[in-house]
Amino acid sequence: MNTWGGDLDRYSDYSPTEIAQAYPYFYGSFLASNSLDDAANAQLQVMFGNNPLETRMSGGDQLFVSLETHTDGDLHTIVIDPRYSEMAAVLGDEWVPIRPGTDAALVAGMIHVLLDEGLQDQEFLDRFCIGFDEDHLPEGAPGNSCHRAYLEGRGADGIEKTPEWAAETTGILTNRIRDLTRRIATAKPCAITQGWGPQRHTKSENEARALSRSPRHSTPN
Repeated sequence: MNTWGGDLDRYSDYSPTEIAQAYPYFYGSFLASNSLDDAANAQLQVMFGNNPLETRMSGGDQLFVSLETHTDGDLHTIVIDPRYSEMAAVLGDEWVPIRPGTDAALVAGMIHVLLDEGLQDQEFLDRFCIGFDEDHLPEGAPGNSCHRAYLEGRGADGIEKTPEWAAETTGILTNRIRDLTRRIATAKPCAITQGWGPQRHTKSENEARALSRSPRHSTPN
């Protein structure tokens, strides 16, 4: 390949590279979160681009766990994926089609709804999160560089990340974005997982980071 030019040598993990780069900022290490079977303890399961029925057949462990978790419990599963995947067709109770590469925009619109309706866990944000709002920016950080400023249009791009903006970007209707947000925020607990498909494009560590910031806890699979 080097004789042709224009290629990159492999670095990090060839498969979940962007997730591997993003997750230490949230959990301190990679794959340090819950396993798929823990979704049995949740009221709601939301899968962003996660399709273990197709992608986890080697050894069958996560395929088996996904089937058992859905069969044995009263678990409502929402699959957010550009494709009507096996997961959406067989185990998904709802399929939310989304334009490829726009998961971060969806999450931004959802968090905007959380803030607008006061559904966020502010105590958790104040105690554990750095940079979500101006009061918790690192020392020396410029003003309006927090995540809330980015969502409210006070950041560098000046664009407010409303659900209307997210709807135009993602192709998901505004009312459905609001409904998804409210259901995720009020399901206690809610299990959120992201697959590796959404992070396989340029600069998609931001995709992985956004899904980690989605309304509830997230784990990669």
